[in-house]
Amino acid sequence: MDLSQLYAMLHCRLGSFLFTYIGLPLNPITLSKADWQPLNDRVDKRLAVWKGHSLSRGGRLIIVNSVPTCLPLYYMSFFFLPQWVINHIDRDVLSSIKEIAMSLEENI
Repeated sequence: MDLSQLYAMLHCRLGSFLFTYIGLPLNPITLSKADWQPLNDRVDKRLAVWKGHSLSRGGRLIIVNSVPTCLPLYYMSFFFLPQWVINHIDRDVLSSIKEIAMSLEENI
C-alpha cells in the first residue's frame, strides 16, 4: 500500500509539518533561514520604536537593552539560535546604541 492509498482511505491530505505555536515556528527538522526571519523582523520593528523623538534618552536605552534580550531569550528557551541570527541582533543593537550616543553628542 502506498501513501496515496492510505490518504484516500483515511480521507486526509498531505500537508507540511511546519506550523506556528505561541509565535514559534515548529518543525521536526532544523529551521531554515526563512523560519528565523520573523525573529529578526520583530527585533528590527521593536528597535525602530525608540527612534521616535517622543522617548527620553533613558527610555531609548531601556528599549535598546531589553528588546534584544527578551525576544531571543524566548526563542532560545526552545531552540539553539544560529550564529547568523545572533550576529544580526548584535549588529542592530550596536547600531542603535551608536545612534543614541550620536544624539547625545549633538545635544552637548
